[in-house]
Amino acid sequence: MRSLTMRIGRSRRLLAAACLACFPLAQAMAAAAALPAEQAGHAICGTAGNTVRDIGAGLYELAYSPRQNLLYAAVSGGFAEEAPPSRIAVLDPETLEEKAGILLPYKAFGLALDDESGRLYVGHSLHGRISVIDTARRRSVGEIVLSQPRPDGKRYRHDLRGLLLDPSARRLYAPGLAAGNSVLFVIGLDSLALEKTVHGLGFYPTGMALDDVRGRLFVSTMAGEILVLDTATLKVVRHWKHAGVEQPVSLSYDSGTDRLYVADQGMETIRKWQQRLLPDFTSRHPGNRVAVLDGGSGSLAASVDVGENPLAMWLDPGAQRLYLTERGGGHVAMLDARTLERLEDWSVDGLPNSLAVSPGQGALWISVKNPPGQDKLAEEKLAKICLTEF
Repeated sequence: MRSLTMRIGRSRRLLAAACLACFPLAQAMAAAAALPAEQAGHAICGTAGNTVRDIGAGLYELAYSPRQNLLYAAVSGGFAEEAPPSRIAVLDPETLEEKAGILLPYKAFGLALDDESGRLYVGHSLHGRISVIDTARRRSVGEIVLSQPRPDGKRYRHDLRGLLLDPSARRLYAPGLAAGNSVLFVIGLDSLALEKTVHGLGFYPTGMALDDVRGRLFVSTMAGEILVLDTATLKVVRHWKHAGVEQPVSLSYDSGTDRLYVADQGMETIRKWQQRLLPDFTSRHPGNRVAVLDGGSGSLAASVDVGENPLAMWLDPGAQRLYLTERGGGHVAMLDARTLERLEDWSVDGLPNSLAVSPGQGALWISVKNPPGQDKLAEEKLAKICLTEF
C-alpha cells in the first residue's frame, strides 16, 4: 500500500464478485461531458502530485468544476460554541490552495454544482434551506426555504442530507429526513422555488441516484428500502421493501447496464437505532459491502465485502470504475464496476468521507474527517489522489 501522510497506498486484490460477471454488458456510456478545450490541458495531477491540506473544521461535501477548473468544499465550521462562520472554500484543484472563501449564514453540508449555469447549491441540513451561489461572482443570489421549525424551535421538521441535480428536467432533488414522514423536496432550477413536495418516503431517506435515460429517480431509506420515482410525474412507481440491503446510505446508477450500486453501511450503532425505531426490523446481513441491484426488478444481483463503514460512492460508467470511501476502515477504493474486483486501494489518516472525481484528468479528491475525541475546532483535511489508471 502507498500512503499520503496519510499513507496513500495502492494494492491490487481480487474480492468475491458473486455472479455479476455473468451479466451481459451493454455498451459503456460516456463518463462525463467532454471538457472544453481550454480546460482539457489542466495538469491537475502535474507537479503537485498527491496532496493533503488542512481546510477547516467541519469539512463535508465537494464539487469539482471542469469549466472553471476549481474545487468547491463545504466547510461548516464545526459545532463548537466558538465555531467560525461556515463558508464555501474555493480551491485550486491541483495544489488545494484556497483562492477564495464565500461566507454563509448557516452551516454548509451538501453540495450540488450546475457547472453550465454557474450555480452552486448549498444544503443547510439543520436549517431546512438551500443557498444558491453564483460561482462567477462568488456570492449568494438566493435562498430556498424548504422546512419550518418544530414547535419547540430547536430543530426543523425535516433535516436535509444530499442534493441531486437533474439538468434535463431543470430540477434539484433534496430529501427531507424524518423518522416516519420523510419527503422529497423538488426545486425548480429556473424559478429557484419549491415546485413540489413528494410525501411518503418513509424512514430517513439517505441515498439518491438518477436514471436520466428511463426517467427514474432511485431513493434509498434506512428501513432498507428502495423507492423508484417517475421523474415525469414525481410519483413513486416501485417500492422495493425487500431489496436485500439494510443500511443503503448511498447509491450510484449505470443506465447502460441498468444496475444500481448500493453502499450498505453496516454500522452497529445504526442497527441498534433501526431495531429501536422500526418494530418489524430484523437484521439479516452485517453490511460493510457494496451490493448491486437489478434496476428493473430490484433483485440482488451481486455483493462484495468492502472495508468498514462504506459511505460515499462515485461511478464512472465509461471506464466502469466505482470509487468508494470506507470511512470506518480509513480507506478509499476503486472497484471494477463489472466484476467488483478491487483495483486500487488508498489508506488515509482519518475518516474518508465525501469524494469528487475528475476521471478525464485522473484526479480524486476526498474530505477527511477527524477521529472522535479531537478538538472540535481542529481543522479537517482535504486529500487529492492522482489516479494511475483512468
